[in-house]
Amino acid sequence: MTRFLKKYSFIKKLKFKSKREQYIVFVTLGCVVAFFAVTLIIRPFLVKQRNILGEIPVKTKQLETYRQFIAGRAQIEKNLNQLQELSKTHYQKLLSGDTPPLAAANLQNILKNLAAKNLISIKSEKVLDTRALNFFTQIPVQIEFITTITNITSFLYDIENNEKVLIIPDLNIRAASYREPKDIRVTIVVAGFMKETKK
Repeated sequence: MTRFLKKYSFIKKLKFKSKREQYIVFVTLGCVVAFFAVTLIIRPFLVKQRNILGEIPVKTKQLETYRQFIAGRAQIEKNLNQLQELSKTHYQKLLSGDTPPLAAANLQNILKNLAAKNLISIKSEKVLDTRALNFFTQIPVQIEFITTITNITSFLYDIENNEKVLIIPDLNIRAASYREPKDIRVTIVVAGFMKETKK
């Protein structure tokens, strides 16, 4: 190493009184070079590596979020395709009527007929706000009545197997009274669908 350093002119100009002095100068220069190497190269590299390692959990979480979003999007597209298929071939399963009030009236008639079939007397009914979907408008109707477990079971079965596409977004069942535990008070929301109304 001494031979290598002596090739440079500034080394040749240095006059050393002894080998010990020469050794101290070289050690000092080595320490300075090492200090700058650590400060300017090694430390920034280690900081960068630490930052990268710290970002890995964040990036992993972001990737998981994107994966879930993509999976959800695929399900939404699948549902949309099913609705589009329904719109092409199963219009007869939609509620009758060109406007939401007419479709709601059709749904109310269906529910009254199913209730009568299952010996249920509807105490109150209310048409709720419609909900716009892709290609369709959801028409919900809420009804309340008191009945037995047997009758509500048959009523729900008839709703599920009706020729119209009907769903039950909300169902609340509670005891009508403690004296008559066989009777239950039912609040149910049944929704049907109509073709999307043109605005």
